[in-house]
Amino acid sequence: MKTAALLAALALALVAIVGADGYEPFNLTTPFNKTISMGRLDDVLLRFDVVNSSRLTPRVTTTLTDKKHTLNVLVSDPCVSTAYTLPAFSAKKSGCLNMRDSRPVCQNQCGRGRFALSLNTFAEQLNVSVAVELEDIALVLDEPKTVSVRSWSPAFLRFDFAPYDMDSVSFQVRSSSSAVATVSIQNESCPVFDMPDNVDFTVSRVCLLRAR
Repeated sequence: MKTAALLAALALALVAIVGADGYEPFNLTTPFNKTISMGRLDDVLLRFDVVNSSRLTPRVTTTLTDKKHTLNVLVSDPCVSTAYTLPAFSAKKSGCLNMRDSRPVCQNQCGRGRFALSLNTFAEQLNVSVAVELEDIALVLDEPKTVSVRSWSPAFLRFDFAPYDMDSVSFQVRSSSSAVATVSIQNESCPVFDMPDNVDFTVSRVCLLRAR
C-alpha cells in the first residue's frame, strides 16, 4: 500500500513538473479537438487555460477506437486530480465496454484557470480522440435547465446560495427517459463524486428517479 501511494504521488509530481516546464497551454476560448496516436513509450501531456468563471467548467471527452487495449487518463490541477481508465466496464449490459468517457472537470478556487490532461497506455499502438470544451454548469433559481446524461457521461451543476440570501432550496429533477438515474446533492468541493463506486458512500443524499 505504501509503495502504491508513493507511485501515485510520483505520478502527480511528474505531471506538475512537466506541466510547469512544458509547452504553451491551449486556451479554451475555442473548443479543443484532436486525435492522438500513441504507444507505451509515449506519455502525452495536454495543458489548458480556462476562463476563470464559477459558471463555466471544461468537459473532457476521450474516445478509443480499439477495445483490446486500455488508456489511463489523469486530469489534474494544482489542488486535485481525478484518474480513470478506458474502456470502462458497464454493469448495465454484461460484457459491455464503454469506449468513450465524457465528464466535467471540477475546479476549486486554487485550481480554477488551468488544468492538465495526462494520457498513457501499455499498448504498442493506440489512437485516442480528445475533445475539451467549456460548458455552463450554473443553476439559477426558477430557471429550468436541461442536461444530457449517459452511462459514460455524467453531469454536475452548481448552485450558489449567496445571490439569493437564503439557506435552503428545493430541487425538482424530471426525466423523459425510462432509464434509472442517480442524483446526488454534494457540498461544493473537488473532486465531484460521480462514479458508481464512490457516489453511494460519499454524498449527502442519493435518490433514484424514473420517468412517469
